[in-house]
Amino acid sequence: MKMISFAQNFEDVILWRVLKDVNAGRYIDVGAFHPEVDSVTKWFYDQGWSGINMEPVPAMFALFESARPRDINICVAAGAFSGKAEMAFVPGSFGLSSLDVATVQTNVSMPFTLAEVDVRPLREIAEPFAGMDIHFLKIDAEGTEANVLLGMDFNRFRPWVVVVEATEPLSQAKTIEKWESILIDANYRCAYFDGLNEFYVAGEKAELVHQLAVPPNVFDEFELAATVAFRRELEATGSELASKREEAAQLSSQLSATRAELAVTNQTLFTSQFALDAERKSVNDLKSQLDHETAQSAALRGQVQQYEAEIRDQIQSFEVAIRDERRSSEAAIATLSGEMAEVAQAARHAREALAISQGQLQQVLNSRSFRWLGPARRLRRVLLPHRR
Repeated sequence: MKMISFAQNFEDVILWRVLKDVNAGRYIDVGAFHPEVDSVTKWFYDQGWSGINMEPVPAMFALFESARPRDINICVAAGAFSGKAEMAFVPGSFGLSSLDVATVQTNVSMPFTLAEVDVRPLREIAEPFAGMDIHFLKIDAEGTEANVLLGMDFNRFRPWVVVVEATEPLSQAKTIEKWESILIDANYRCAYFDGLNEFYVAGEKAELVHQLAVPPNVFDEFELAATVAFRRELEATGSELASKREEAAQLSSQLSATRAELAVTNQTLFTSQFALDAERKSVNDLKSQLDHETAQSAALRGQVQQYEAEIRDQIQSFEVAIRDERRSSEAAIATLSGEMAEVAQAARHAREALAISQGQLQQVLNSRSFRWLGPARRLRRVLLPHRR
């Protein structure tokens, strides 16, 4: 398996070359910055190593707490003594943050803020590893490397390899004259300069010097994390592309089926269009007929209304005539009733007179004289038949 390099300047490649046979090794990272980006320890952590990460910038420290549960993560700055100090934080590039405020002001053009941070010496930080091998110590303190080294007890703690950033921030100007003597006096030997960092080997591990003295090369069998990420992204893209192609093939098949269905649908629509046109014409004819009938109906309605008005007028006239006739009839009936009453009264008087006359006649007929004169009346009729 090829090694994956996450470090800024292949520091992890050089260290892995000499330490790859160590199982579950230990490290101390001063100015750890980020658990993956430009990280000297990321590859080692992934191989089962663990260590101590010192990162005074709270936002970056929080990343270590999340990504490195197996490590000891400490949000402090390393210095010669315990205490507090003012630190320049560079939000645009937290890796340039430093306790050396003057160096930040001089070398960093980006805005920065000042804040007080806790400072502890390395000899205290390294206590969890007392009596154990520390396989490498990496220091990136942006100008305060001397104080970091002064805070270490190299008699009690003997990292096999010490990697120190050896140039001014954002510069190629070397700074080893400020602090190299501390390591030399502690029996460390300079083995390699990579253009940014100096690699030192403990005197008791002098056999590592010749392995460190060679720049990263093809025999180290490594590839950059960015390359791996790009390849994985490319593979993912390829897989996604293959999936998209398969999806496209399926869509193409569906499209063909849809086109066939569409052809049938178009034919159906074409046929339906004729039927629709016929229906539309029929509807238009019915509409015209309806309009005509509506017009006729309106005309008839007008005539009916006129007839109704005339009939109402006639009815009113009839009602007036009937009222007049009723009045006349009532008057005539009243008159006739009066006349009939008079006639009835006259008839009653006549009946009464007739009754009197009949009574009188009967008296006459019943009288003796009328009976005695009976033969004379009969003779008269015989003798005088033409007279009454």
